[in-house]
Amino acid sequence: MLVVAGETIVDLIEVSDRKGQFQAFTGGGPYNVAKGAAKMEVKTGYLSPVSTDSFGDDFVAEMEELNVIALSPRSNAPSGLAIVKKDATGHPSYSFYRERTADRDIDLQRVKAAMPSAAKAFYIGGLAIAHGQDADIWAEFLNDVACPVFVDPNIRPTFIKDRESFLQRLAKIYDASRIVKLSDEDIEWIAPEVHPHDYLVEVMDKHDVALGLLTMGAKGAHAITKSGGDVFVAAPVVETVDTVGAGDCFSAASLASLLCKNSIDSIPTNEVLAEVLNYAVTAAAINCMRSGANAPTHAEITHALSTSSFTP
Repeated sequence: MLVVAGETIVDLIEVSDRKGQFQAFTGGGPYNVAKGAAKMEVKTGYLSPVSTDSFGDDFVAEMEELNVIALSPRSNAPSGLAIVKKDATGHPSYSFYRERTADRDIDLQRVKAAMPSAAKAFYIGGLAIAHGQDADIWAEFLNDVACPVFVDPNIRPTFIKDRESFLQRLAKIYDASRIVKLSDEDIEWIAPEVHPHDYLVEVMDKHDVALGLLTMGAKGAHAITKSGGDVFVAAPVVETVDTVGAGDCFSAASLASLLCKNSIDSIPTNEVLAEVLNYAVTAAAINCMRSGANAPTHAEITHALSTSSFTP
């Protein structure tokens, strides 16, 4: 089982042709990863609590539909919200409302007890590690996770209250992680003076990370191993509706492919890395052809890979 932890947030996405009107989607980076992995035929559990409010009911109903297992009791705290506006290219900007929300109602002993001992991989990232007591709890929790940890910081600068504290926490999380996924935009904020590829290599060397994944939007993605492997795959050219959830879809697909190939706890060869990246960039490209975070199924990805035909 893949276990995912992090924020569940209702994305209120502005309708492109009707300014001031919004459509609601279940979202939150980690939740998108859980949904995506399940659609890619990975047995998935969600460790963070979901609200008992009506939005929480929507999350639970969707998880049940996708066979994502809710591992923690629901919380009486409200669901978080994100206002999402897109520019002319479909690139989103976010405003978050996430104080005292259900996904932040975290107790260390409770999540330890809920973590399945048979988990094959653990994913965390996004706002869950950005700031606050819950972020510190998750960082501490990782010290006791027995399976490989995949972290995606998914930087949202407006939500990081204290840059130095965040970077110190992130370093501890790197120490506990086997796989680190970063975008070029993440690294531009974390270390603007360092080339993204060089920064990821530095992180891997300093924190003994086995596999690094670097995404560069429409350009493509790199995969780097601590044994010296380094593979680049270009992203497919598609007609983009928006890029909401594309990075989360990439993470879900990377995890799905690594788990399918039994490579989550080994050092993949360059051949395997290329297959993983092709699967992941294809999944992300299909997601970009749709509105909101809407990952494709395994069947849709394999069809696109085998035919070079991309349909939303």
